[in-house]
Amino acid sequence: MDYELLCGGVKKHHKFIEAYYDTDTEAAEQRSQKISYEIEGPAPKVKQITVQQLEKNKKRAMKQLNKLFI
Repeated sequence: MDYELLCGGVKKHHKFIEAYYDTDTEAAEQRSQKISYEIEGPAPKVKQITVQQLEKNKKRAMKQLNKLFI
């Protein structure tokens, strides 16, 4: 196949290709989620953690690690 012809076709139909790919990807993701739900049940809810809590957890973990090596 001629490279220039292929390139022209891709450029001409870029929006259609992109829309088809996005639709196909979304459908595959939904199928995957449905299968996962059937196998594992509903996904557990994740609790939001604030930045301040992450910092506290980090400091606590560092203290514990320092105690191990002192």
